[in-house]
Formats: sequence, C-alpha cells, structure tokens
Amino acid sequence: PTASAFNAAISACEKGHQWAAAVALFEQLRQRCRLPNSAEAEAEAETAPIPAAAAAKLGPDVVSFNATMSACERGSQWAAALSLLKEARQTQVLPDVFTFSVAIHACGTGHRWDCSLALLRQMPVARVAPGVVAYNSATSACEKAAQWAVAIELLDSAVRDSVQADQTTCNAAISACEKAGHWLAALGLLRDMPRRRLKPDVITCSAAISACEKGSRWPAALALLRSLPGRSVEPGVIAFSATISALEGEGRWAEALWLFQEALERRLAPSIIMYNATMSALEKGVQWQRALDWLGSLRRGAHGLSPTDVSFNAALLACLSAGAWGQAFRLLAEMRGSSFEPDRGTSSRLIGVCEQHSLLQREVALVRSIAVRALGQRSVGLVDGAAAARLLEEGHTLEAACLLAGEGDPGSPFDLEVRTAAGPPSASEK
Repeated sequence: PTASAFNAAISACEKGHQWAAAVALFEQLRQRCRLPNSAEAEAEAETAPIPAAAAAKLGPDVVSFNATMSACERGSQWAAALSLLKEARQTQVLPDVFTFSVAIHACGTGHRWDCSLALLRQMPVARVAPGVVAYNSATSACEKAAQWAVAIELLDSAVRDSVQADQTTCNAAISACEKAGHWLAALGLLRDMPRRRLKPDVITCSAAISACEKGSRWPAALALLRSLPGRSVEPGVIAFSATISALEGEGRWAEALWLFQEALERRLAPSIIMYNATMSALEKGVQWQRALDWLGSLRRGAHGLSPTDVSFNAALLACLSAGAWGQAFRLLAEMRGSSFEPDRGTSSRLIGVCEQHSLLQREVALVRSIAVRALGQRSVGLVDGAAAARLLEEGHTLEAACLLAGEGDPGSPFDLEVRTAAGPPSASEK
C-alpha cells in the first residue's frame, strides 16, 4: 500500500476514536522504510539501501503525523502526541500549524497547560506562525486548569502575533476566570469584547454569570441575566441554573422560585442541576415543606427528571434546619432503604442533632449507622457520647454506661448493622 493509503487508514482510525490502531498503522509505515533523523541523514546517505530523500517519501509525512497525533489527542494520549511531534521535528518532516495545534490541544486535554503554553511559544522558533486554533487550544488548556491570568495574557499575546481572537478564545478566558472565582476579571473581559470586535453569545454570558455565582455576587449574576435580551442573547438553562445557584448561596429562595418559573415560561426544560439548586435555596431559607414538595415532584418524574443524592440531602437538611425531626428521620429511613446516602455535611448535621436533642434509641442507632458510612467508625463515638450525655441528664445512668461501653442493645438490628458496616477496628482504633 502507498503512503496515501496508510494516511487514509490512519485518518479513519482517528475519526473512529481508535488511537491504538492509528499508532500501529503509523508504526507499520515507519518500519516500511526507517525514517532517518537530520543527524543520521548525511551519515547514511552513502550506505543506506534507499536514499534519504526517497526514504522520506516512502515513510510518514506531515499528514501521517497529523492524523496519528489527532488520534492520540482524541484518545487522551497527550504524551504519545508530544512524542510524535518531537519525532517529526527531529526528522525531515516539517510540522505545520495543525501539527502544533493538535499537540497543544492534546496537552490541554491531559491537564498540562504548561506544556501547551511552551508549545505555543515554540511555534515562531520552528518558523510556524501560530493561528487562532493554536491560541484557542492553549487558552482552553488554561481554562481547564483555572489559570485565569495566563488565559488573559494569551488574549494580549494574540494581538501582538497579529492573530484575531474569536469567541472561543474569549469564552475560554472567561471560563478560566469563572473556575478561579475571579468574577470581576470575567465581567471585565465580557465588557471588553466589543473593543475586540467580538459579540458575546450565550456561552460567554453563562460563564460570566457562573463567575458571579462562585464569587457570591448574586446581584451581579441577576443583573447580567436580565441584561441578556439587550445583548441579543437568549438566556438558556445554564444561565438560569447559574443565577439560581448564586441566589441559593444566599438563601434567596423566593427569587430562585421566581426564576425557575420564568425559565418554564420561556419553555426551557429544567435540568436536574437547576432543580437541585432551587431545592438548596429552599433548604437555606428553611422552607422544609416546600423542599419536601419539590422532592415529591421529582419522585413523580416532574419534567422527566429523577431525584439524586443532592435532592434528598437538600430536603433532609431543610427538615433538620427547621427542627422537623419526625420528617427528617422518616426521610432518612427512606434514604437508607434506597440507593441514596447522606453526604458528609448532612451526616455532621445529624450528629449535631444528637448533641442538642433527645432521641429515641432507634433514632440514635440510625444516626450511628449513617455516620459510619459517611464519616468512618470514629464518628460513632461522637453520636454515642451525645446520646449518653442526654441519658445521664435524664437520670438513666445504667443505659448511659452501656452506651459508652459500646454494648448498646445486642439484640437491636440497627446495632448489628452498625457493627457489620463498620467491620473490625483498625490497629489505630484499637
């Protein structure tokens, strides 16, 4: 088969996400006529059975390298892509802008933003002019690593290299600011886009709203959401979800409900993230009855959604915050009978309930079993200590002593479950 046939096969593997097959084909093409590097070419010119120039034609060309590197990038094999770029630069094959761009993107996928940046800076040295694709890949790598300052610097560097940044470049830089929680920098980039002759889209604005949410700036998030129609941007589910999350952090449950309803009126299909954010706003606003109603609607399949651990934990925390102990323990017992578990924050709150309120024996055992799974066996002592203190206050000295001695009720199914879940104590716990 010709080199063109190999290249076509490698490209097919790349499109099919078969990076290992692509590398195997590349190796076959390389072995068909070993490709000499620049140091070997002159020394082997007289002794090689095939002249170096002919060998280069029979071996991998820039198309072969690009297709194989692209396959490696799709397969998250950033180290293999870098190795191929190094090989190409050491041989008579000259990498082009696509070769470098693929390698930069592969490093970004592998969370090696530093390598992406180094490759971008090597392009002029290799006499390859960096284009917008290379800059987008490098900025995206910084975004994944929350390197917001470097991402902003890349926008200025693009201007110096006479590269016109596009929406993708700015979106990645704003997302980097969002991930790092620098909401002012994100809003600054958004405000600066017209000067760069760029128009914000829904992705840009959603990332800026998310930056305000992470910076606990719900008024800014809400104002930005309200400004979208004036920017000729139709707000989507992500923008509404981010704004509701900003409101949730401050317990502004009434505004969260209002926005959720507005999203429905815009005929947007709410996501489970948006639903859970609204429930968390109800929890922080101590609206436990509303939180239980929303959980119930999820269990009935509202909007084609199903409850998650976050949904159950939000409803449970709302009940605990409001002092609705009966509802809380009924919900907790239901969670134990399903695949849902309280998270560490909820489990810690449950221990706090044991410290402040008198609980029945079965409720103490229930909290013990939950605490073991979420916080480890040492948390059982916290639960037992709180319960024993309450028993002593009420004059139940014998029961308190048994609890502190770890005897409990040997016939209790809950106690048996705790022992089973905890397993044998470790050497450090003995």
